[in-house]
Amino acid sequence: MTEEIRDIGNKEDSWIYLDKHRLDEECERQVRLKIAYGKILATQRRERAKKNNELKIVKAEVDKEVRADPTAFGIAKWSEKACENAVLMDKRVQKLIQEDIEAEFWVGVREAEVYALSDRKSMLEKEIDLFLSGYYSTPRPSSEKPKKSAWERRRDQEMEDAFTPSDNKGSKGEE
Repeated sequence: MTEEIRDIGNKEDSWIYLDKHRLDEECERQVRLKIAYGKILATQRRERAKKNNELKIVKAEVDKEVRADPTAFGIAKWSEKACENAVLMDKRVQKLIQEDIEAEFWVGVREAEVYALSDRKSMLEKEIDLFLSGYYSTPRPSSEKPKKSAWERRRDQEMEDAFTPSDNKGSKGEE
């Protein structure tokens, strides 16, 4: 069992990591991953339901056999509890119980992967926010003035024009 868990971590889990330099591609990849792992989870749940149904059918068959011939199952004095125990001790039922437990384990693993995709989506959103806020920009020395945007240059020019004395005598408000 621990080997299986170790293998899970070693399998193709590179989908967990984000490439900070290709956030656009990671956004597209996120959708494809969500669909793919959702299908895998649904398939695993279907397999688990099949195993569970098979277990119920075999339990019912064994129960029927026990009730028909209790002595064949080692029951000297018949009781409901003795019948239930004989069903659980049957090798066919034990095998299917183990298969059902294994199927439930893999459903849990697949659910964890789908939940990890939700966490990956949150990480991706945070990385995009950091990128848009300039977190990954190149730092400038404090002596170097940052370049002004076109909007800032226009605003500064308008402010300068507004406070510069005018030589025109025919302008508004002056006569």
